[in-house]
Amino acid sequence: MRIRLVPLDSPDLSVIEIRDALVGVGRDRGDFRQLPATRTARLSERHARLYDKNRTLYVVDLGSRHGTFVNGQAVADKPVALKGGDEINFGGELPFRIELPENSAETEGSVSAPTDITLVLEPADPQAGPDPIRIKNFPFFVSKSAPTFAKYAQRAAAELDFISRRHAQVSRQGDQLLLQDLGSTNGTFLDDQRVGADPVVLENGQKVAFGGSYFVYRIAIQGQPVARPPAQASTAKRAASAELDKTTFLAAGTSFLDILCVDNRSSGPQPGEDAAATGEGAVPASKTAGSAAAGRKRKAGLLQQIDRTTWRRLQIGALALLALLGTAGYFIARESPTERIESLLAAGRGDEALQVARTHFESLQGDSAFERLALRALAATTLEPWLDAHDSEDFARMQQTLEAGRAAAPQQPWSQDYLDTLALIGDVERLVRQHGGVEAPLRVLDREVAGVREIVDAWNRPRPDKRQVTQRLLGVIPPSDAGLMRRYRDAYQQAGSDIRALESQLSVYAPAVRQLEATLARHLRDGSLDRLSAELDGYAERYSQLGGFEALQQDLSAYRALVAAASEQRVIAAIQLATTTRFHAEAFAQAAERLVRDQLPEQTFLDAYAAALDAWRAGETERALAQLEALSQDPSGEIARREIARMQGILDEVNALQGLARSPTYDERLLQLYQTLDPNRDQHIQKRLERQYADSRTAVERRALQAAEAAVGAWDDYRAEGRITSTLRLRSGVSQAYKQRAAMLSRAASNARQARRLFEQSGQEPPQRQAATLTEIEREVALQHQALDELSGVVAESTLQGKQALLPERLR
Repeated sequence: MRIRLVPLDSPDLSVIEIRDALVGVGRDRGDFRQLPATRTARLSERHARLYDKNRTLYVVDLGSRHGTFVNGQAVADKPVALKGGDEINFGGELPFRIELPENSAETEGSVSAPTDITLVLEPADPQAGPDPIRIKNFPFFVSKSAPTFAKYAQRAAAELDFISRRHAQVSRQGDQLLLQDLGSTNGTFLDDQRVGADPVVLENGQKVAFGGSYFVYRIAIQGQPVARPPAQASTAKRAASAELDKTTFLAAGTSFLDILCVDNRSSGPQPGEDAAATGEGAVPASKTAGSAAAGRKRKAGLLQQIDRTTWRRLQIGALALLALLGTAGYFIARESPTERIESLLAAGRGDEALQVARTHFESLQGDSAFERLALRALAATTLEPWLDAHDSEDFARMQQTLEAGRAAAPQQPWSQDYLDTLALIGDVERLVRQHGGVEAPLRVLDREVAGVREIVDAWNRPRPDKRQVTQRLLGVIPPSDAGLMRRYRDAYQQAGSDIRALESQLSVYAPAVRQLEATLARHLRDGSLDRLSAELDGYAERYSQLGGFEALQQDLSAYRALVAAASEQRVIAAIQLATTTRFHAEAFAQAAERLVRDQLPEQTFLDAYAAALDAWRAGETERALAQLEALSQDPSGEIARREIARMQGILDEVNALQGLARSPTYDERLLQLYQTLDPNRDQHIQKRLERQYADSRTAVERRALQAAEAAVGAWDDYRAEGRITSTLRLRSGVSQAYKQRAAMLSRAASNARQARRLFEQSGQEPPQRQAATLTEIEREVALQHQALDELSGVVAESTLQGKQALLPERLR
């Protein structure tokens, strides 16, 4: 199928034409590597895949960091069918429109293949291995949840765990079959070579393995010429086989002397062998016997010539030789470090075995047998206590176990990779617990997200190779500890599952936060805070799987208070808000810094202004006014002049009250003054009036209760008289009854208004019964005004005005 990806409003992008049935999308793949680096920066190495199946184009996201979107909707790990005209966006930076061929004949020609191909996967171990697999439809997905493999859940559950949910894929391109790994945890292997994200062509006779050592198959392709290996390869295999026949295999206790002295019977005669053994130059037997007899006579004569001294010297030399041989035998018979480690592990003394491994590490560095034993000793001392701490979520004890292991373990790669893997699993579970579980939503613009992204990146790094660590542990932990290995594998798989869940959340989080950051920057720059509040509500509704929007609304409220303080030139309050408010989002913090820098005075003015306020707060009124007077000539002097007027007004009112001590208005004026004082800045004034305020407050509260009772009495009289009815309102003139009842309602309303004001001055609420009556009076006044308004055009205008004039003013 011929596919065209046409850029949308992006002149720096070019059209991408796709003719293959399977296309990988990635930063360094195909035509995408030719695009500008600034546009492909958000592409992952394995970002997405486009493939054709039954003449339908599909796209599937491969767990990319920044996501794949079709018509604005995020693509998950399930394939999405595409149609002509659909808009597809890779990573939020590469928008394209899908163009599919209109000619169906062209489509058929590009999809159909000239021959039918069947892939048969025969188990490498027919007796103990899995069942054969016969594949005719492509692409074929290898997945632990697919029926082909899910049936092994009971039969080979432990081996099925090594297959991922999205493990590998076999696709067809023309007459070729392609194998591709889909980012599986435990890998896909072709002839013992790991298969990556790039498709690899399959050939007859190859060996393919999925995950561990159970799902291993031999490839047979039917409907395609059988690929024969080159002659050179066959020659090389025969040569390797011949060399293998010459290899001497050693058991643990085999002596090197036995190996070096063994008779190689297949190698033919060796130099120095008796010629009689070869059949060449044979000597007559009689001559040989005669020579032997002559030799014995010569030896007897030689022995008779040795004197006593010479015999003594020969004995001493023999003793020295025996001592030397004894010493050599001791060293040969003594246990090697690896044998010592094995003995200690067999006796259950793992700590001592680990100490021996650390002692002999440098001399045995690179010895694979030693590395396996050292790892076994380290696992024997650390794995079970670490798993116990892991199962109880005791992260401090997990860390202590690892620190003790690092201190005792030899500095060799196997041990370090094992400890690093345990540390990484623990970090994942600790973060998930702090996060509230993998189902808990990520909080937008929260600092916690950086930690989530960091742990996901650490898990996806090539080192430590967690699959290889698992394979090594399987090889060194004895069968008697199979339960321990099962617990480790459960912890490892749980961590991997948690990582995949966090990656899924991050794929939704990234585009949402990118849009949100742009929205915040625009509205904070323009000052449109009301509109920003509405848009935050919209984001919270649209991205319900994310959290943290309440914190952004709190940031917005705090920022509003700061803006209000700055605009009202309450500079000290503005500075306090700016320095004490901890914003959740960096955008609000930066906006607050800009506001303080651009709208508030210089620091020297602020310091002098604060000193003047401190003097006023301490009761040094004259010094405070003098300092503010000196600041009034500064470019920001309007702030100082406004504060001087405020302070002087307070002092004038305090002095005026001294002359009204016995006046009926004294209590109310005192309360009015007291309520205008700032509890922070005007402490000395409040303290000075504190006793008088308490007395006046009691008096005012008593008067408020009297006014409320008067209002209740007037309201009862008004209701008893029958109220102002619609008949009285509709009469052409102003009747005496209307005037009488309007006067009664006015008395009730006047007392209600006074009671409300006095209660407010005293800082008290009216009792429940009086409060209900005051509310009824206010509602009746409003109803009478509204009823007269509705009679406009029905009753003469002069009559309406006369009746409205008799009513009390609307309350509250």
